[in-house]
This record gives sequence, structure tokens and C-alpha cells, in this order.
Amino acid sequence: MKIERKKISELSEDPNNVRSHGPRNMEAITASLRKFGQQKPVVITSQGIILAGNATFRAAKELGWEDLDVVVSDLQGINSTLYAIADNRTAELAEWDDDDLLAVLSKIPDDLRPLTGFSDDDFDALKAEALEFDEAMAVEMGEGLPPEKQYLLIFVDDDEQWRQMIEWFKLKKVRRGGSSGSKKLASEVSMERVVTFDRVKEAIAHAHRDSEQG
Repeated sequence: MKIERKKISELSEDPNNVRSHGPRNMEAITASLRKFGQQKPVVITSQGIILAGNATFRAAKELGWEDLDVVVSDLQGINSTLYAIADNRTAELAEWDDDDLLAVLSKIPDDLRPLTGFSDDDFDALKAEALEFDEAMAVEMGEGLPPEKQYLLIFVDDDEQWRQMIEWFKLKKVRRGGSSGSKKLASEVSMERVVTFDRVKEAIAHAHRDSEQG
């Protein structure tokens, strides 16, 4: 791949470009070019039509630049159209790891963060989503819930292990589903796995005793 320097006046946007660039997008690209310069070339046809980098071309013109780094593609006809669409679509299919993104953005000074394309509002929204997720997980794990609503899910491999769980944790049948006057017991559907911390300690002690006796 050979990078060349071309006059902006020799280039033109792709008339078949189906990707739109709103004001916010253009502001971010322009700010990036102003701060970092051009860090990747624009892809053009031999006729100077831009296949990838139309927004960069537009932003460079806005900044008053006269030249751009380009790569001349040998794609023609339908292949050039396919590539132009795929270049945008493949980037669009990527996803952010929100946790890692928030961690990285948090280390960037507030006045520099917008240069990433993430505004202060975006950053605040990420923090709010992380907080909501943490709170939801806390509820899921039983933190802050009354004792009668705290629970553990116990997975066993066979009936014998399940019988041990019933014995160790003193599990009991509870009413489940239906109206408040329903007489159907959980044993007809399933058995509730309700375990308190004290029962966990008791079960561990029981297991240790069995181990020592064995």
C-alpha cells in the first residue's frame, strides 16, 4: 500500500456515498484533525473519487488544508461501491466494552476527553449506566434486601447431593404461586432454596465433621 499526497482540489466526494455526517460527527472529526493531524489516509479511486474518508475530506476543507494523504485503490465498478459501504458498516458493527471504556475515559482530563468524541454528557451517561448496573447487581445478589428475600441458588449433580443440601441447610417446603389462598405446596412444583448465612456456617461445620470422621 503506497501513501501519496494529493491536493484537496483534485479530490471529490463519492456521489454514491450513503453515509451521512451530522453536525456533531463533523465537529468531532474536525477537532480530531486539528489536534492530531491526519493519522490515516483517505482511500480514493484513480479518478480521485473518495471511497473511504469523505468526512475527513470535508473536515480538512473546513480547516483550510490544501493536501491530504491518500491511497489509490484499484477497485472498480461494483467492487468500489461494495468496499465503500463495507468500510462504514464493519466499523458500525463493533461494540464498546462499556466498563473498560469508562475506566479509560475516567483517566483522561476533563478538558481533553471531548477529543475522543465522547462529550461530557456521554461520559455522565456511562457513569449513570454503570451505577444503575451496580445497584441492580446488588439487588440481584441480595444486598440491602430483608433477610426473607435473600437467597442462594444451589446447583447439585445428583439426588444424593440434593438430599444432603436438604439436610444440611434444613430446607423446607414453601407456598409458591397462585392466589394467597392456594393450598398448592412448592413440592408439587419445586423446592425453594432458601439459605441463611448461619445455615451456611452450620453446613460447612457439618462437612468438616464428616470429613474428620471419615
